[in-house]
Amino acid sequence: MNNSEIHDVSSEEEGVNIKDILERYLFHWKWIMMAIIFCVCIAYVYLRYTNPFYESKATVLIKDDKGGAGFSEMDMMKELGFGGGSGSLENEIEIYKSRSILEKVVRNLQINKSVVAVGDRSGLERVELYHNSPVYFDFKITDSVAFTKTKEFELKILSTGEYELRGEGETELAPIKTQYDTWKNIGIGEIRVIRTEKYNPDLLGRKYVLRVAPVERVVTGLKKQLNVSAVNKDADILSLSIQGEVIQKNNDILNEVIKQHRKNAILDKNEVAENTSNFINKRLELIQEQLTEIENVGEKFKTDYGLMDVASDAQKFYEQQAEAEKAVTQAEIQVNLANYMTEYLVDYKDNFEVLLPANLGFEDQAINQMTAKYNELVLERNELLKSSSPINANVLRINSQLEQIKASLVTGLDNLKSRLKIQLGILRDQNKDYQKKIATLPKFEKEYRSILRQQEIKESLYLFLLQKREESEITLASTISNAKPIDMAYSDGIPVSPKKKIVFLGAFLLGILIPVGIIYLRDLLDNKIHGQEDIEKLNLPFIGSVPMNEEKTKIITQKDARSPIAEAYRILRTNLNFVLDKNIEGGKVIFSTSTIPGEGKTFTSLNLAYSLSFTGKKVVVVGLDLRKPKLLEYVDMPQGKGVSDFLATPGLKLDAITRKSPNTENLYYISSGSIPPNPSELLMEDHLGVMFEELRAKYDYVIVDTPPTSLVVDTVSAAKYADVVLYVARANYLDKRLLKFASDFYKNGKLGKMAMIVNGVKTKGRGYGYGYGYGYGYGVDFDNDQKKGILGWFKRKS
Repeated sequence: MNNSEIHDVSSEEEGVNIKDILERYLFHWKWIMMAIIFCVCIAYVYLRYTNPFYESKATVLIKDDKGGAGFSEMDMMKELGFGGGSGSLENEIEIYKSRSILEKVVRNLQINKSVVAVGDRSGLERVELYHNSPVYFDFKITDSVAFTKTKEFELKILSTGEYELRGEGETELAPIKTQYDTWKNIGIGEIRVIRTEKYNPDLLGRKYVLRVAPVERVVTGLKKQLNVSAVNKDADILSLSIQGEVIQKNNDILNEVIKQHRKNAILDKNEVAENTSNFINKRLELIQEQLTEIENVGEKFKTDYGLMDVASDAQKFYEQQAEAEKAVTQAEIQVNLANYMTEYLVDYKDNFEVLLPANLGFEDQAINQMTAKYNELVLERNELLKSSSPINANVLRINSQLEQIKASLVTGLDNLKSRLKIQLGILRDQNKDYQKKIATLPKFEKEYRSILRQQEIKESLYLFLLQKREESEITLASTISNAKPIDMAYSDGIPVSPKKKIVFLGAFLLGILIPVGIIYLRDLLDNKIHGQEDIEKLNLPFIGSVPMNEEKTKIITQKDARSPIAEAYRILRTNLNFVLDKNIEGGKVIFSTSTIPGEGKTFTSLNLAYSLSFTGKKVVVVGLDLRKPKLLEYVDMPQGKGVSDFLATPGLKLDAITRKSPNTENLYYISSGSIPPNPSELLMEDHLGVMFEELRAKYDYVIVDTPPTSLVVDTVSAAKYADVVLYVARANYLDKRLLKFASDFYKNGKLGKMAMIVNGVKTKGRGYGYGYGYGYGYGVDFDNDQKKGILGWFKRKS
């Protein structure tokens, strides 16, 4: 039978065996159950002493300032030439969570101060009372530099008028007793405890924790707790939420945040309107000064040039100039008439028959009257001459009168001409003045129109600003926030954390995962072999496994023994019949070796020999480990001559070094003998072959205990005499990497026919053999874990 046939003796199907994996973990079900119970108990304690958290929500509509029909101060500022921007939901979210708003919330609600009730039983229960506290306190900071951490004080009600206060946690404060409603200095500040309407005498002995924190720290915590987000991307609605132990406190915080935001928004808008009004008022004052100045310039212009209204004054000048020219003409006419009359009088100086021209248009009525009198006398004289002579007394009388009137006329005309000349000079001067004024009217009008244009501009701007000021005042009086609350803060009263079902489920899963994880991690970091599967991974021939020896005795295999180890060696004995060549003449030589010391090759050699001897076969156990012999120590026999002596002493007989087992028939021992200085050379002697030939002839089975292969070459040197080499690998002891020695020996054939034995395999419970290929066992409970307490439960599934 070749090595591949040996491998097929007890090989199983390759691949992942789910059942085997489950059994590996279920083997430790007691640990898993204990972990589950422990984690569930921890979860119960956690839920028992952890205050539930509730969530409060509120929704706010963010209105677009541009969407309203009313007047916007931003629009007004744009009309005045200033730019304006519009907000967005992202900006509003940041504003709601801004430290400025949150600080106002903290200060207005005083949530940096709290009163916590302490449980009477264990003192672990801590419940914030908020507005339901029987006491409240005021705190004045005197050392703001030292006040950087939260301070806690334990208050114990001693009586209706006295309480005791001491430091809590990291707060250092010796117990002090003081009265209610009085200030008490406590180092970093002063504190005053006040009884509320919730206080009653039944609270004597109760304890409370007074907690005061720096506002900045509370603001930072509140900023993390407050959640502001858009309901969806298409709506201008924000959702505000916060979680805390007290529903009313959560609601108050959200409502105050909304209130402060609205207040700030109104203040911001009013600030724009107020700034606009201030700007307008200043401009009005400036424009009023400029307008007054321009009016004064216009008034001075009119005063300097004697104008009231340039257009009407120009018309008046034209009329006055025309009147002046008319007056000059009239005066010249009067002068000419006077000259005409004078010449006429001179021409007809002595002629009293000619009438003087009448109604010539003299303005001097005296001349007109004298002319009329003169003509009347001439007519009367002419009538008299018709009936009398020129020397008639009446004619002479009339002549005398006519001469007098002529003299008066000449004098009157001379006076008239003198007056007219003076008047004509005046009129001509006036006419020149009027002509000059008319000539300068275009320049006056141009200058005056420039003044008038400036005045009109200032007046228009003044009226415009007056209108805007009124609009700004209306805006200021009707300003509303761009945030409209849809739902004020509310809570459904259902705790959001801790969730009992999730906590218990998590505890249950954690109770499973912790031991499973430990087992998995242990397996992952484990580099030891544990059973048949480790051998088969390297395609090494496997002949059987031997359970862990839990007893102190080395010889486990007894004739009537029913232990798992005894049964394992019986199975190993049976499997040897399939491994050994049946055509071998004489006894079968079986070597037992291992990779390193301590793997149980000697233990395997002896117990296999015992098992074979119980079948009536003659068996000898040979100790070929010349360097560190242990064979006789296992059977409590004294050392004597052995193999080394036989090889080193020619003529020494085998019978001289062979010992019979005192308590077992058909079993013999040959020890290693004296430790030689050259064991390798001795084993290479031909005399070793002679020894094995004699042993084959005398015994049915020759079991040889050889040295470990990784340390010396002794086993390899003597392997040519073996019919089969049983390579022992100890479970939970041999490093998997050292199996490379066995694999190399198997592939290179240095040890000849080879079969692997896994020694020290841990059993899995009732009955040995499940999972090892040995059958189902005998139903006997060989599990000694019960006798080892809790630590014995945590056994590795190999």
